[in-house]
Order: sequence, then C-alpha cells, then structure tokens
Amino acid sequence: MKKLLCIFLFLLNLTIQSAFAQNLTQTIKGSVIDADTKEPLIGASVLVLETNPPIGNVTDENGNFKITNVPVGRQSLKVSFIGYEDFLVNNIIVSSAKEVVLNLELKESLNTLKEVVMVAEQEKDRPLNDMATVGARTFSVEETSRYAASFADPARMAQSFAGVSSGGSDGNDIVVRGNSPIGLLWRLEGIEIPNPNHFSNGEGSSGGAISVISNTVLANSDFMTGAFPAEYGNASSGVFDLRFRNGNAEKREYSVQLGALGVQLAAEGGFKKGKEASYLVNYRYSTTGVLDAIGINLGGNVTPTFQDVNFKINLPTQKFGKFAIFGLGGISYGGEKAIRDTTQWKSRWDTFEGGELQQRGVVGLSHRYNFGNQKTYLKNVVAVSYEGRLDKTDTLNKRYEATEIYRATSGYTNIRVASTLNHKFNARHVLRTGFIFSNLGYNTYKREMNFDTNKINVMLDENNATQLLQGFAQWQYRANEKLTFNAGGHYTRLLLNGSQSLEPRIGAQFQLNNNHTFSFGAGMHSRVSPVAYYLTKVTMPDGSLQEANRNMGLTKAVHQAISHDWRISENWRLKTEAYYQYLYEVPVEINGTESILNTAGGTEDIRLTNAGKGENYGVEFTLERFLSKGFYTLVTASLYESRYQDGLGTWRNSRFNNHYVFNVLGGKEFKMGREKQNVLSVNTRIMWRGGLYETPIDLAKSRENQRTVTIKEQAYTYQVPDFFRVDFSCGYRINRSKTAWSINAEIQNITNRLNFFGQYFDTKTQEVKVFNYVGLLPNLNIRVDF
Repeated sequence: MKKLLCIFLFLLNLTIQSAFAQNLTQTIKGSVIDADTKEPLIGASVLVLETNPPIGNVTDENGNFKITNVPVGRQSLKVSFIGYEDFLVNNIIVSSAKEVVLNLELKESLNTLKEVVMVAEQEKDRPLNDMATVGARTFSVEETSRYAASFADPARMAQSFAGVSSGGSDGNDIVVRGNSPIGLLWRLEGIEIPNPNHFSNGEGSSGGAISVISNTVLANSDFMTGAFPAEYGNASSGVFDLRFRNGNAEKREYSVQLGALGVQLAAEGGFKKGKEASYLVNYRYSTTGVLDAIGINLGGNVTPTFQDVNFKINLPTQKFGKFAIFGLGGISYGGEKAIRDTTQWKSRWDTFEGGELQQRGVVGLSHRYNFGNQKTYLKNVVAVSYEGRLDKTDTLNKRYEATEIYRATSGYTNIRVASTLNHKFNARHVLRTGFIFSNLGYNTYKREMNFDTNKINVMLDENNATQLLQGFAQWQYRANEKLTFNAGGHYTRLLLNGSQSLEPRIGAQFQLNNNHTFSFGAGMHSRVSPVAYYLTKVTMPDGSLQEANRNMGLTKAVHQAISHDWRISENWRLKTEAYYQYLYEVPVEINGTESILNTAGGTEDIRLTNAGKGENYGVEFTLERFLSKGFYTLVTASLYESRYQDGLGTWRNSRFNNHYVFNVLGGKEFKMGREKQNVLSVNTRIMWRGGLYETPIDLAKSRENQRTVTIKEQAYTYQVPDFFRVDFSCGYRINRSKTAWSINAEIQNITNRLNFFGQYFDTKTQEVKVFNYVGLLPNLNIRVDF
C-alpha cells in the first residue's frame, strides 16, 4: 500500500508540474509513397490540420517529410499529391517524448482533373491490403491499448470485431464465424509464422494466454475474417497480417514499462547520423518471474513465468533496395505439483504432477527492390521459425518419490521463402504474383505409462521434414472511381502425401455514392492440419503401432460474403455483412463423432478421414462512431450457425456454435492541465455470447472407470451457459518537456462473474464438477517514454 501511495504522489507531482509547463511540441515525420508501386512521391504536401494557422511541409527526393513544432495531443494530417487521391490521417497521438513516424501510401486517381478526397474515418477500417474487399479491416496500434482489457494484445482486441470470439476461454484464441481456431493464419512482414502466444493450447493452436508480440514494435496491420485475397493461403478461418514498424533513425528513444504482466524495456534509434538505417527492440520479463526470484509466489505451487523479445533492423540502400531483419521469441513455463498430503489422495490422479515448457521464435530477412521503370517491385522474405514444447507428468508414491508416466516433446523447425512481384500497368490495372516455399521440419517424441501392464510405451518417435508449395496470382481492375474488381487464384500442395488444392478467388466493390458502398467476395481456401495429426499412430489389437493419418488431405472451404457500408454521418457508420461458408474434405473420426472443426489445439490419437463436411452462415452488424471530440464507440452483433457432419454422416452443432456474439465498447478522453496537454481516458467493454457446445458426461461409466467418460452418441448436444463479461480501463497520460508518463489501470470482468469453463468427473466427490474462469482480474501498467 505504501508503494502504491508513493507512485500516486509521484504522478500527482508530475501532474502539478505539467499544469504550469510551457506549450509542448513534437516532430511528425515519415514518408509518402505510391500504394501500388511503393515508389516515393516527391513534392507531396503534408499538412497538420489542427494547428492555427496550419503547418506542414512537402516530401523531398526520397519521399520523406518532417514537420516540427507540432503541439502535443491528437492531431490530423492531410496528404495531397497531384494526380493522387487526397488522404486524411486523423487522431494521431503526439506525445512530448517520442517523435511520430508515419509511412503513408496514396492511391493514384483515375481522373487527374478531379480531386477525390478519401476521408480517413470513412476508410478507417479499410485494410492495408487493398485487394481485400470483404471481411477485412485494418487496426491501429493505439486500438490495442485503447480497448478495455485488451492488455495491448492484438488478438484480444480483435475479439471485439464482428464475427469474432474467443475459443471459450479468457485467453486470446480467435474463433472466426464458428470456425476452429486452428484455421487461423498468422503472418509477420509478409510470411507465415507459428502461433505467437505464450502458454498456447497445444499443437496447431492459434492462441494462448499472453501475446509474445509487443504493441511497442507493432505497426498498423490487417485482420481478415473470410474470402481472403489470392496471396493468402493455408488459412480456412481468418488471417492476422502483422507488420513491425521501423525505428526512429534520427533520434534515440526509450521506453520502460512496469505492470502486472511484466517488466518491459524498449529502445530504438539510428546507427549513424544522416543515414536511414535504424533499430527497434523490445524485451519483457514476467512480473511473476521477478517476484518469484525474490521469494514472492503469486502463481500457486508452480509459478508461471515467461519472457519475450521483438526486434526489427531497417537497412535501406540507395541502389540495392530496402533490407530488414526482424524477429520475435518467447519462452514460457507453467505446471502443477501434487498435494503433499497422502491422506487427501483419493485416486491415482491426485498423485500426478508435472509442467510444460514452451519455446517459440522467428528470425527473418526481407528485401524489397523497386525496378527502374517505377512501376514494378520485387519483395523477397526468408524466415526460420521454431516452435517447441516439453510436457512431462510424474506420479508420486507415499514417500513422494517421482516416477515419470508421460513425456511428450515436439520441435518444429520451419524454413520459409516467399517472393512477391507487383507490377502496376497504370492507375486501373495492378498485377501481383508470387510463390511460397516451406520446409516443415519436425522432431516429435511421446511415451506414456500403460497402467494395465505397468509399462512405458513409446507412442511416437519421428524426426523428419516435409515441404509445402504455394503459388498465387491476383489482378486488380479499377473500372472507374466507384467500381473495383479483384480476381486471382492460389495453389497449395503438401509433399508429405501429395494433397493439393487449386483455389480461385474473386471480389468486387462498388461505391454508390459518398455514403453507401457495396462489396462482394468469394473464393476457395484450404488449410494444412498440424503436422502432429499426420504423424499420429494408433495401437492395434496385437499391441503394435500403426500410422493412422499420413495420407490425410487438406481441409477445404468455400467462402462467400456480401456487405453494405453506410456512412451515416461524418463520424458514424453502419456496416452489415452476410456470409456463407461450406467446408468439405474435413478430417473426421472414422465411424466416430469427432471432427477437426471442434479442435482448439492439441492432438487426438484417433484415425481420421477426409469424409467430413461443415457449414457456417450468418449476418454481422458493426455500428461505429470514430474517435471525434474525444469520444468513440463500437457496437458489434453477430448472429450465426455453425454445424459439421461427422464420420457417421450425422450433422451436429460444432463446438464453437455460439449462435450469437455481442460487443459494446466505448470511451472518452478528457484534456487536463492548464495547457490541456495531459489526457485522462476512460474505456469500457461489454461482451456477451452464447455458450459453446460440449459432449455430456456419462456419470455411471465415469464412476465405473474412475475418470471422465463422455456420451459419444450425444456429441456436442449440451450447450454450456452464456458467457458475459464487463471490462473497464482508465488511464492518465502526462506530457513533460523530454518525457511522457502514463499510468493505465485495467479490470477484466469488473462484475466478478464466474463464467463456465468446463466440467469433469471428480473422483473425490464421485460427481460431475463444474469449474469456472477466474473472476475479477486487475492489471496496472506504468510507462515512461524518454
């Protein structure tokens, strides 16, 4: 309590000092390039609109600009260039400690005699990839912090978007339109990466408890929920297309954060004065790990710990293009110990203890070369990634001596190469084509105790590699200023068993007038199952092991969506999107009820066949007030059905068939201090969704076997109670001459509602027991930039 009081008094002192401070200013700088060719635009005008009189500058021979003496606070820019559509960038946060660096892209106008002004809020959710027409939106770094209880995590933030929910947990799993989370594609800097989350949910999962990615290094990025452009392959549900920003090449800047999740340090700057090369790095170590090191245990009998690092090194050259080295890495550990009181042991399950170590990382090199014709660029990316885990379980005897009964290790080392050639014929026609080669290395081992024979059986021991080949081509045709077509195709082939997929894609967008835009998208998509599924071995009647799924094919889907975007007023919009998705050749249990569409992660030791089907259909609504005069709101509603056909030919509810998902977000900023240079912000979020579907527990057979036994014939017929949560956050940002301080307090589940998590057979009570998510979860974060 004394420490919290000291922090409060310190921040209060900063507030009092800043109240009598001088007018603070900062620099806004960056570059302006052609959106299609990535060529610099020389002489483009960049104007700050909120100042009186307006201030601005023009870009130099490299397309760079710098505007000094910009007042701190939220500012808006207007970017103009002859023959291009004007572009407005609204509500940029200008702080006293860090320069604002922007990379802006302008679209060439089809009619150079008529200026077409693109209002930023009207296009605010438009993806950075302009070949995406439906089911896609961009998100800003600031939104990952502004949305209540997002914990600066892009995945948690995306759970507020229409059509998106979590996988039935308080984690950051992404369920898109009822699809399994394992259908999500993560990309970084244009290339596929493994799941970037700590404490992930097993093989092939897309989420976890805490993101490895820090929003201090993140740039504005895209999120997609269906009917993706042709360049995106190996995805059947959604796409996170992330980008890291470049460090400030002209000034060294630092950040220090201390919060409930971790202690975080960030640094950026240039390598040599007058050069554009820069570095950006962020490191974080979990607060629980720090406290455990000094003897304070907040994590139970085994303290969960994690650490991670993100970085990007930008190396532009005059003649050979732009190079960049990027990467991320994370290590996490958690576990549980058995009760050290033998009188409380009621079954063998009470004697178990163990833990899991997870490691993940990516290191990549990207290169973009603009050809001399100023219409073509070639981008190449090569990356090496690793995702590994060690899961171990022991059983104790009455002398507390441990005997290992389960050990599973996995290591997936992937080498990927992606090449994209983009050519702009003119303002109407753009062609983009490329290929992706992936070498998928795997080293997996699993052994477990057979309690009937009291022997350890080795279930899996594989060390090999396979390859994934992908190619794509897409074309954009702008018929006029109102009508745009996108068409292309993607090809995927898995060399492990020769399974393949040829996937046509098409999209169109029609802007009826300044207030109404209609969009359509359709295409075929596919997803390679987690490698562990292909390696599964099952025990035969004679006790031997036999490969079960080596020849399993790709999961395939057809997406169709149509949307209407209504600009109600300058700051309000209503978007409606309807969709239908048909999934086929889905891996399902042979003569059983299980389907890969119900999997959130992990592996199943069962035989699978591509005889399953699925369908998702629904309608989504997004009512949004863009941040204006310090106030914003976002209301999303999703009504949908998600079903699957199992190996018996029976149609069932999918596990993730919530039926409905509602989100209500809002927030207000208040300018504080004599010069109105400090900001108090208040934000809230309400989440309400239908419960997931589970398979009922057979109480009689559970008692007979002394473990949880489900009624397979009634698979996914029991819908758990609805999930409801209210989150709240508030923050205060203090600007001083050379530093900026911020303190943010977030409370997840402020009403302390105990939402249903799962159920199991309790060997102690001999009854079915329900366990819930954690209740109220606070998070305090203090940050200083200098």
